[in-house]
Formats: sequence, C-alpha cells, structure tokens
Amino acid sequence: MAYISQFVARSDVNLNDLGECHRFVCSLFPNEGETSGPRISPLHYKNGNQFITLTRTSPLDLPSLNVRTKLFDPKIENGWQLQFHLKANPTTSINRRRIPVLGEKNRLDWLKKVLATSGCELAKAHICAYCVERGLHRSWEKPMTFNSVTFRGLLRVKDKDNLLDSVKRGFGRGKAYGFGLLLFVR
Repeated sequence: MAYISQFVARSDVNLNDLGECHRFVCSLFPNEGETSGPRISPLHYKNGNQFITLTRTSPLDLPSLNVRTKLFDPKIENGWQLQFHLKANPTTSINRRRIPVLGEKNRLDWLKKVLATSGCELAKAHICAYCVERGLHRSWEKPMTFNSVTFRGLLRVKDKDNLLDSVKRGFGRGKAYGFGLLLFVR
C-alpha cells in the first residue's frame, strides 16, 4: 500500500537546503522506516513551498499543516501512453565513483534506460529545467551536490505492475532529497 500526500511547508523550513527539506518531510512520516521492506525515506517533490510525497505510511495528523492524503492506486493499463514529470539526479558510476550524467543527449539516454528497466518505454521527452542544488545531510559534513534535471514527456506502459513498483521505489539517486518521484500528469 502507498499514499500520496500534498502539503505546504512550515514557514521556518529553509526551502533552499535539501537536507532541511529532507528532515522536514521525514518528521511528518516518523513510521516510514518501520514498515516491512527496505528502509526508505519518503519520496518527495518540491515546487516552491509545496510538497508532494509518495510513502508507505500516512503522515502525522498535524493541525498546523493542511495535509491532503489519499491512497496511491492509479488505474493504468499496458499499452497506455501517459504524460509524466520527473525531477531526477542522473548519475553513473565509474571506478565506484558516482558522477553526474552531463549533456542533454546523455541525460535523455539515461532516462530512456531507467524507464526501460521499469516496465515502460520512453515515447518522447525533453528537459525543461536544470540546476545544481546543494544540501547538508549533517551539519559537520561536506555539502552534497546534486545535478537536478527536470524531465517532461510521454511514456508507453509495457508492464504496469513493474512500472507502479518502480514509481514507489523512485528513479535514480538522491531520492531522500527530492529526486526520483515520477508524477503522472493529466
């Protein structure tokens, strides 16, 4: 079972710090790491001060936050074409080092490969935003750097169950910091 939630951040959250956003989102889902399966952080997408999360548990009921939550149970079928939006941190490994995927063609190739292993194929896509984002996991550590790439496009469903499982797990690296949540667009 999975839940999709939408809410606005508290005014005291520094929205420019990925680590602080991560801690804020995790504070709303304290039981997320206690569910069966591998320990995960809530998948989330941030647009300004608004958050969308995909989690295995429902959020805390906090009167100070207006959180809208519903079961994540999209009705899709094999063969369907779906519009999507994905903010990702495309990386590859060379000699056990994680490095960013650079260049528009390489990033689109990365997306095509990731989607192909996730029960769908890329019909078309474009990059609508790119920036470098930083965050602190712990205050005493070196800041983390993410190459944020926002994709929009159209995918064709080949294996709906694999696709939905992949959406629940997220795509690429940096999922705890606001990357990897594929959103279906109407």
